[in-house]
Amino acid sequence: ALATLKLFQILINRDVKKDILKEVIRAEAHGELSSRQLRLVESVPRDIGVYYLFNKEGDLIYLGSSRNMQASVNAHFTGDSRPGLNLRKETREVRYERTGSEFMALLKTHLELLANRPVHNKPIQTPGRPDQNHITVKGTEIPLEGRQLLLIDKGRQEGERSAVWVQDKVVKGMGYYQLNHQINNIHILENLLTPITETEGTLEVLLDFLDAKPILKVIEL
Repeated sequence: ALATLKLFQILINRDVKKDILKEVIRAEAHGELSSRQLRLVESVPRDIGVYYLFNKEGDLIYLGSSRNMQASVNAHFTGDSRPGLNLRKETREVRYERTGSEFMALLKTHLELLANRPVHNKPIQTPGRPDQNHITVKGTEIPLEGRQLLLIDKGRQEGERSAVWVQDKVVKGMGYYQLNHQINNIHILENLLTPITETEGTLEVLLDFLDAKPILKVIEL
C-alpha cells in the first residue's frame, strides 16, 4: 500500500496539466458547493504549497502558491471584489499540493500556469532580466554558463529535500529526493526529477526568487 501511495504521489507531481485531478473533480461535482466541499476548503493546511480551484465541469479555473495555503484559499472565499465573487461562484472543488519550499511552490505555479492558463489567473508576464549569467545564493555569485547545478531546498517531510536542476542557463527538471539518494549521478536525477519542457520565463522566476530569498545550498554536478 505504501509503494502504491508513493507511485500515486509521483504521478501527481508529474501531472503538470492536472489531468488526474480534473477527472476526479468531474466525477465528484454535482450542483452547488456542498457542505463536504466547504469542509474541504476549510481543511486546506496552513502549509507552503500550490492550491487549485475547479469548476463543476472539473476545469481548473485558478491556481496559486502561498506560504499559508489555508489563509489564501479563505481569502478567495471571503473577498468582495468582482473577480473574487465570480471565482467563488464558479468554484466547486479545491485541491492542494504541499511543496515544503516556497522556492518549489513558486516554480511549480509558474510552470502550471504555462501549461494550463486558468481563466481566472492573470496572463503571465515575465519581463526579461539583463543579467542571466549567474545566481546569487547566500551572498555568493555562482556562474551558470557551461555548468550543471542542483539547487537544493527543504522537502515536504523529514528526510526529504527538493531539487531544481539547471544546465547551462536552462531549468531542466525539479522534484524531490530522499537524503540517502546519490543525487550526483545524472541518470539517477533523470529518474527522480520531473522534466521541464516549457521553459518560458522559468529562469527569470528562479533568479528573481534567489535575489530575494535564500535556499539551502547549491551542488555542482
